[in-house]
Amino acid sequence: MSTEHSDISREHSAVLRTTMQVALQVSEQLTRRREQRIRDAAAASDRRARELDTRLRAEQQSAETALRSVNRERWWTTAQPEQIGEQMRLAHTWKDRSPVAAEAASVIDEQLHARYAITRSRENLDMIAVSAAVQRDISIQQRHEAAAAQYASDGFTVLDEQPRGPGFVAARFLRTGDGFDQPVTDDVVRRDPGTWAAHLTYSPSSDTYEPAYYCTDVDALPYLGHEHPTVERQFNEIYLDSAPAGRLADLHYTAADVAKDNVRERIRERFGVDAATVDAGTRTAPLGVLLGRVDRARSNPDAARKEAEGVDRAAVIADVIDPAGELDRDQLAAAWQWHTATNPRTAEHQLYGGTASSRDGEAFENYLTHVAADWAREHQPDLLTADGDPGLRRDRIAQAWIEGTGRDYPRLDTDAARAVLGATPPVTTTDLDTVIKWGSVHVPRDWERYKQYADPEKTIAENEIRLRYDVHHARAWANDHAPALAVSYAQAEASPDRAAYLTAREELIDSWNHAQRPIGAELAGEPEQTRPTIDTSSERTTAAAPQPAYDSGERRNKDTEALHKAGVDADAINAHRLTDLSNAKPATDIDFGKPSGAKASKGDRSGGKNISHDRGSR
Repeated sequence: MSTEHSDISREHSAVLRTTMQVALQVSEQLTRRREQRIRDAAAASDRRARELDTRLRAEQQSAETALRSVNRERWWTTAQPEQIGEQMRLAHTWKDRSPVAAEAASVIDEQLHARYAITRSRENLDMIAVSAAVQRDISIQQRHEAAAAQYASDGFTVLDEQPRGPGFVAARFLRTGDGFDQPVTDDVVRRDPGTWAAHLTYSPSSDTYEPAYYCTDVDALPYLGHEHPTVERQFNEIYLDSAPAGRLADLHYTAADVAKDNVRERIRERFGVDAATVDAGTRTAPLGVLLGRVDRARSNPDAARKEAEGVDRAAVIADVIDPAGELDRDQLAAAWQWHTATNPRTAEHQLYGGTASSRDGEAFENYLTHVAADWAREHQPDLLTADGDPGLRRDRIAQAWIEGTGRDYPRLDTDAARAVLGATPPVTTTDLDTVIKWGSVHVPRDWERYKQYADPEKTIAENEIRLRYDVHHARAWANDHAPALAVSYAQAEASPDRAAYLTAREELIDSWNHAQRPIGAELAGEPEQTRPTIDTSSERTTAAAPQPAYDSGERRNKDTEALHKAGVDADAINAHRLTDLSNAKPATDIDFGKPSGAKASKGDRSGGKNISHDRGSR
């Protein structure tokens, strides 16, 4: 019995070796013919070159779809030598143009070596038989091209390979008629040949080529509709590769057991979505919605990119991974980094598409389990091997981690968190109590109007105080940290050009917002310069900090150099320096609670306090 099995294996291996060599040689000739067609089309006209390029891109996409099967274990367990040879020919025909095909060729080589100990060596091959088979295949290909010329003249796109993928929907999967319940016939196809592709297959019985039609734009033909999927479609690979998102989601909803697993595998391959993690809902929603978004993103990547740029990454990530708000920004970044490494496809679609079941805390629970297990592995490894229910063991590990660390979640540093979550969004407002308290001291007239008026005048007064608050603190921040911006604003303020002033004011406040609206000790995240203190024993003034004084030539020279580098006008720099020389301390240290020499005019209830140098909205 073993001898018989050994003989079968040797015979199978010999057939497979011959088939592989035929496939390789045929693919080489087809590649050369394709490149020659490209050169001929380019020499003929730009229009023909564009048409051929469009066709080749469609055929390449189709080939890439077909080659996905070589990555499936199930396919290799049932594949016959002819099927393997066809995939090898397809992979090597397109490998120079397609990274997917090149990778498929590598997978085929690995599988042949691992399963059958076959390499691409020509040793022990009947090269006469190989040569005859190659000539036979090339002859069939030449007859195919002759038959294809007639269909091309009728307006059809003729494909060398059987098409696969969403851009080619087989006529047998479509319906027509008033109720979209009638099959598509040859007459229906020939009504609009420009929206159909034909793949010609050789029939040995009739010694002719017969067409199989594929619609390239179903939406453009109002008299066509997709069939409602039946049970037999659950294992039809061509259907699963071309069905629209809604129909595929519907098929997933109705399938069961092995059929559901097969549909899920095709959805994962085609869309990168794990359908098992998406709530089935009512038939097509929300899975159909999510798959539809992926399809639209692929068909219009520019629009998808703009939509992605508009996503508030940090807010969406927090919604997915931390719905309860337990994590700070750096901890949230570490959690999302783990989630994307563990579930890259799911995380991508949660971020840019969103799924209902992805936002119920499941991702956070998984992350908590991971963090607690990591901690237990180092501090209490016995918890990981304890007997009992897995769920209870997980709860005990989590509780031990909480007691041992006080919920000390991992975190990333600030730069790494920014890379994960995006730039920290600008702060654009300050709470009303703080603004009004400031206004009562610095702009008392506006504050009195705010207190005395009722809406809508009260709201107008509030907005005026907010504007003065923003300008005041933005100028103080810019004087120390963006001198070029401060000078630009000062020039615009002195200018009679209202538009230039409003633009400069907006830029000043916007820059301050992006710096997180620092005031006082928050400026630049550094402590304020310590003021001099009086040594009563010696009556000498000593500096509490070794930093250079604010009122120093060294600091002013640095500011001047920065202004020059920023391209600020020399006269403006000189004006800024003169103003700077008149101030012995930074704007953030000025005590606006005391008069600075200016006397209050008659009827001025401000007590000599600075009301505002800003002209509001003018």
